[in-house]
Amino acid sequence: MQLLGKRAFALLTLGLAAGALGGCKRIVTYAIDKELGDDAGLSSLESTGSGSSSGGGSGATDVCKLITQAEVESASGKKVIKSDPMGDDGCGWVIAGPDGKTPSGNITLQIMPELAAKIIPTLGTPKAIPGLGDKAEWTGGMAPNLRVHKNGKVLNFLLVDPSAMMANPGITEKPVGKQTATGGGNSLVNMEYPELEKTAIQLAKDALARY
Repeated sequence: MQLLGKRAFALLTLGLAAGALGGCKRIVTYAIDKELGDDAGLSSLESTGSGSSSGGGSGATDVCKLITQAEVESASGKKVIKSDPMGDDGCGWVIAGPDGKTPSGNITLQIMPELAAKIIPTLGTPKAIPGLGDKAEWTGGMAPNLRVHKNGKVLNFLLVDPSAMMANPGITEKPVGKQTATGGGNSLVNMEYPELEKTAIQLAKDALARY
């Protein structure tokens, strides 16, 4: 399988960020199939709606039923204004700001094949989260998300909450390259967003209990 070109990489990045607004699936599958000539085998998932299945069977999963509104509110500490299905394999929850009415962010869950998750880039430094599914990784950076691997699928949680991101970014720095004796040199900066990480982990536990 060939590597993604720059154009496809940009489209995939856009698709990941657009997940909070819906329509992510079509952007992602178009970019992968155009670049790889359908090597990823995702066009059939798009056309048949078979991209999501229950943990032990072949029927489609109603993703919005994997997590209740009360669970989203408990995990995030924010009021849920509404929830919307995202095609056959996703669900999004719009969360409110301090007034409980004005939209301030989005939490989305999309279930995808392992191969799709490998191709879609993460925009930060992944951190292993033990005890979730078969394995799980949290990534902060530009698009905070938690990927939980279970039975050949990935439950991908994307959290976009600007107020929480600005309040506690959890910035870490890792020296890279040559460092000087006076502490100079280059550093890799990552934003871990610990509060969003806690929210995502709790939501993943809730979802896995029904998946």
